[in-house]
Amino acid sequence: MKKKLLAIASCTIGGLAMVLPVAISSIPEIVNNPTVEVLDDPVVYDEGNKTVRLDLVPNRADEAPSGETPSRVKLHYHNDDNQCLNRRFYTWVTGIDGLERMPIASSWSSTDMEIELDYSEITDYQGSTSLFFIIKMAGTWAGQSADMEITYADWTINDGTLELWTVPGEGNSVEIYATKEETEFPKIKTAKFIDWKTIECVCTVDPAEKGGKAWIPTDYTLYAFDKTYVTMSPNQQKGNKEFYKFKTGNPTQNVFTINFNYTAKINVQYVIESHFAGFDRTQKIVVSCENLYKTDRFEQFYTYSGN
Repeated sequence: MKKKLLAIASCTIGGLAMVLPVAISSIPEIVNNPTVEVLDDPVVYDEGNKTVRLDLVPNRADEAPSGETPSRVKLHYHNDDNQCLNRRFYTWVTGIDGLERMPIASSWSSTDMEIELDYSEITDYQGSTSLFFIIKMAGTWAGQSADMEITYADWTINDGTLELWTVPGEGNSVEIYATKEETEFPKIKTAKFIDWKTIECVCTVDPAEKGGKAWIPTDYTLYAFDKTYVTMSPNQQKGNKEFYKFKTGNPTQNVFTINFNYTAKINVQYVIESHFAGFDRTQKIVVSCENLYKTDRFEQFYTYSGN
């Protein structure tokens, strides 16, 4: 029977919560099997065709991130599929079991829901450094999102309150923003591999009442983050981020592709940062590898036969 050599790990990169597919390398049958291809960390090519080995990147800024624990957390969720009346937030912190949360009735609708967590009442959450949550259907795990982590140090806490807005992201991820306005900014809506050397990006189009404008990024930067980067502290990630820059470009269309000169790696997190004219905020999206899971190459190199 074929089994995927993948695990899912939640992480936060630059304030953007995301889910990382990690190739598991600790299974003896695979590591010691000479017929299985052992993939090195990717090689980054710059404009001068020089190379930087990601496994040789030094660590910087080793100090731990500073921050405070909020006394209250407010989470908003918006989804245009009109199913929010059937949804719930499910929250937990490290070492404490999770709990399904009933949205606030006064603001609950088919497209929106919000919860407010008062840490003076939820004493188990006091002293935590992160809050975890998923979006799920009430009373069941059906339709649940990926596990999302909110690291308090990555966000601004005002008078003890941390308030964030969330919307559906790529795949089953959830995008997290500091303001409602940011959820409505133009962005790369989807980014996914269409083959092992090509990423297709589709940007947002304004609704008809806003003129139907098809947004085009002024620029993008593609990063290739390996497991070393993902396990760094936020300060370390900031100091090392430049080493993981893979490719840049200036698109001319609402739908565009990013082409590789090497085969993509499943155990690398590809992240695109982009900018749009008239908006100062850097938009970020994790590239989906879902299409690659259905290919012969994935079956050959990222699965194994066993009981």
